Parts: sequence; C-alpha cells; structure tokens
Amino acid sequence: MKRKLLFLLLSLFLINSVLALDCQYTETENYDKFEEGLYILNGDYIGAPLEFNDFSGGSMNIQGCNPPSFKVYNPTNKNLILNISYQTSWSTAFGARSANHQTTISINKYSSSDKLQGSCPDLGSGSISQESIKYNIFEPEEIILKNEKVTKQRENCTLCGSEICLNDGFSCDPLYDNSKCGSGICNIAGFCGSQKVVDCPNGKLNCQDKICLEPSTKEEGESYMCSFECKSDRFENGTCLKSSEQIKIDNEAFWRRVIILGVIVLIISLAGYWKFKIKGADKEEERRKKARGEFNKIILKKEETEKAIKKINWNLEDLKKEKEDIEKSLISEKEESRKKIDEIRRKEREELKKWEDKKKNKSIEAQKAIDEEIENIRRKRKREIEATEKELKEAQNILKFQIDENKKLSLEEERKKKEKEETIKKIEDSRKLMKEFHLNDQRYKVRLNENGYEVLEDGTLFHIFWYCKNSNEKQKDLKGFNIHHIDGDKRNNDYLNLIKIDEDTHNDIHKYNARWISYRKGVEILKKYSSIKLPERVIQELEKIEKRVSINARKSRRKR
Repeated sequence: MKRKLLFLLLSLFLINSVLALDCQYTETENYDKFEEGLYILNGDYIGAPLEFNDFSGGSMNIQGCNPPSFKVYNPTNKNLILNISYQTSWSTAFGARSANHQTTISINKYSSSDKLQGSCPDLGSGSISQESIKYNIFEPEEIILKNEKVTKQRENCTLCGSEICLNDGFSCDPLYDNSKCGSGICNIAGFCGSQKVVDCPNGKLNCQDKICLEPSTKEEGESYMCSFECKSDRFENGTCLKSSEQIKIDNEAFWRRVIILGVIVLIISLAGYWKFKIKGADKEEERRKKARGEFNKIILKKEETEKAIKKINWNLEDLKKEKEDIEKSLISEKEESRKKIDEIRRKEREELKKWEDKKKNKSIEAQKAIDEEIENIRRKRKREIEATEKELKEAQNILKFQIDENKKLSLEEERKKKEKEETIKKIEDSRKLMKEFHLNDQRYKVRLNENGYEVLEDGTLFHIFWYCKNSNEKQKDLKGFNIHHIDGDKRNNDYLNLIKIDEDTHNDIHKYNARWISYRKGVEILKKYSSIKLPERVIQELEKIEKRVSINARKSRRKR
C-alpha cells in the first residue's frame, strides 16, 4: 500500500509537470466581451473586422525611401471601398519626425493580396504603427463597423475559500485542511488526495482514521488523541496515566508506611488511654454541671428574644395602619383637587356663556373688547387650575415621603424580627450543641461552653485559636487583648468576623451597647473608637454587604 501511495504521488507530480498547469482543479467561467465586427444596417453580422498584416511587433519598419506598404484582408463577400488614415514615424539627424497620411483604397471580397502603398521621406528610416491605422467603409453604404457584446468562456483555478485549491499530493493538515484540497480530502498521512484513509508512513499508526501519529511518545499526565501515544499501559479520559508496574511499587511502599505508623499509633493510644481514663471521668462530671447552668441561661435568653419579637410585631401593625391612613389621605387629596378644578371649569363656562351672549348684536369694537375679556377669564381660570394642581402635587410629595419613611421603618422592623427569629433558632441549636462535641463550620470538633463560645477538646476557645491560625500570630502574644466577634454572634468564627482589640475597649463595647447580630451594626460600633483600626478585609466585607443590601432593596421595590 505504501508503494501504491508513493506511485500515486509521483504520478501526480509527473502529470503536473507534463501538463505545466498552475492548478489541477479548474472550472469554466462565462464572461462578456465587446468585439468589433462588420454588420449590415439591419443588424445582421457579416464578418470579422478588416485585418492589417505584415506587421512585426505592432509596427512595420520602413527602410530608406522604399515605399512602405501593408496588406489589407477583406473577410466579407462584398467589395469594399475604404477611407483610411495612418501615421508614419522616422528618425533623422535633427530628431524624430512623423507624418499623417490619408487615402482611399478598393479591396476585393475575400481578398488578402490588396496592398496599401505608403510613402516615406527622402532621408532616414522609420515605421508605420498598427495602432495609428483608422478606417471607415465608404462603399457599400449599408455595411458599418461597430462593437457588439459577445459571451465567451475561460478556465479558472478552482477556489477553496479565498485561496486556490491545493493539488493532489500537496501537504496539508488532516484534522483541519479538507476544505483546502481540491479533492475535498486531506488524507491521514497529511497529503491532498482522493482517499482519506491510507497506510501511515515512517512507522506511524492510524489514529481514529483522522491522522497518522507516532506511538509511545507521551509521558504520564500528558494528553493524547489515541491511546497508543502513551508510553505506559494505562490511560483514561484523554490523559496518560502511571503504568501498572509503577502503581504496584508505590502501593507496596505505602502499605509499609501504614503498618509502621499503625503500630506506633496503637502504642501511643494504649498509653494515653490509661493515663487519662480517671481524669476524663472527672472532667465529664464537671462538664455536665456547667451544661445545666448553660441551659438555664439559654432558656432565659430565648424568653427575652420572644418578647422582643412580640414588640416588633406590634410596631409592624402600627406601621401598617399608618400606611393605610397615608394612602387614604393621598386619595382624599386627589379627590378634593379634582372637585376644585371641576368647580373652576364650571364657573369658567358660566362666565364665558354670559360674555358670549353679550357679544350678540354688538359693534365690532365692542365684540373685540368682549373677546379680550373672555381671554382674560380663561387665563385667570387656567392660573387657578395650575395653582390647584401645584397644591395637589406638593401634598402628594409630602404623603409619598411619608410612605417612603413608613416603608423604611417597616423594613427595619422586619429585619429586626428576622434577626430575633434567627437568634431563637441559634438558641435551640445551642441547647443541642452544648451536650456533645460536633464539627463546626471550620470542620473542627468543638462544643459550646456556658458563655456560648465554641471550645476545642483541650478547652481552648476556638475563636482565639482560629484567629491566630489565620493571622499567623501566637496566643502568647495576645496578652492585654481580646478577639472580638464583629457581628455579635459568638458562634460565627469566620476570620472576616474576628478582630483583635484591647481588653478595656472590648469590655466598654459590650457594656454600653445592647446585644446585636449584624455585621454592619458591629462595624458602626467599632468606628466609634479611635483606638481601633479596621483591617482591609473588614472594609471589603462591609462593602460587599452594603452592595447586597442595595440590590435586595431594589428587588423589593420592584415587587411592590
């Protein structure tokens, strides 16, 4: 098959060389061209235009004083008499010279031997230019010379897109260049031809009948098109994998490490179990006592939160009634304004009717005066209507402002209510989380202490541990400082919610500020203290929250 392919490529090359064609694939094109011809007056074509022969290179040389001449060929079946002109050019010692000639000549039908004799000067040599020859037919008068459009054909190279199609045997990319070949096929060996699938040369292999590729060229982790490209015996989802032999070696080494580590852990665990067995029982009893006290505090906190929710519901009811009263006032203002305008227009109609009645049987001067009075009445009533509408608009603006304020207060109360409800939910969750250790949001095993803070199994407060881990500070360097929860939620130990402040400021914040569960509120409180410098991460988080609040407010207004 390889020999056949090489023979095909060689044959194509030889054929191209013999035919000396620029392109293998061509197509016929029709085009219009204006050609000169002889016609009878009624439009019938009788022959090609006259031909002037004996010219070499577009002109006929004149040597010395020999009379120059050229043949005139008549292809028609009629005798013709021509009026003809031409130009003679020659060179002398004094420079170039030229002369125009004009004469009449008779030419027999189908004749090619009639000659037009020219003349030349006595000195020098020259030529007669074929382009300078002009003629018209003197007799017969019914024959004329004119241009006529004719349709002809020519061969063009076939285009593939904007370029000439590649001949068979030309190099191409088998994955992308089918459309560039004149045959429409770029075979997998990388040449244009009539067959897509051919034998792959130079030890390459057929890959999905798309391309010829070299085997065993891709390392582990490299992508492949066909699996034989991988050096290993394993591959998946277009990626070469580690060989089976290497996996076996790695597994043996892994299990050796696991066995050694397991023995060490078992020894340490047995030693630790006997050491902490008695201490663990005492700690468990102490934890249970603390938990009972914590439950009482949580129940009290829940009752206080439920009372706050009832108060918020009362406020929401009051705001709802206030909103209804404002909307009624707005409707009343519109109705009253409408009645005033109707009354003004009624008075206007009555006054205008009286004045129109007065115009009857009055002189022109009196009618003009009455018209002026009527116009004054209209202007006056228009001003009254505009004043009334202005008053309505001002009243509407005031009432709309009151409605907007009502909405703001209602949204704020709804927000407070939601926060309180979330607090109750967290309290319910806390009762469960105090009983036993569990995984927190940061995936550490913790439980809640009597103050509602998460603690690790070794008793370390988790928010202090987490702050030091993320800030690269050490707990021993926190002397005189506290880690503060910005949003007031002791269980929200996200690093963005933690900030280091001195103990006095921390105590002052919790002493003079009521309980809050809001990041925005927490940042507002921190800004009151000049000794606290907000980290960049806190400022960026606040900007994100403000943006979300703004978007939600716009969505809420659209729904209303």
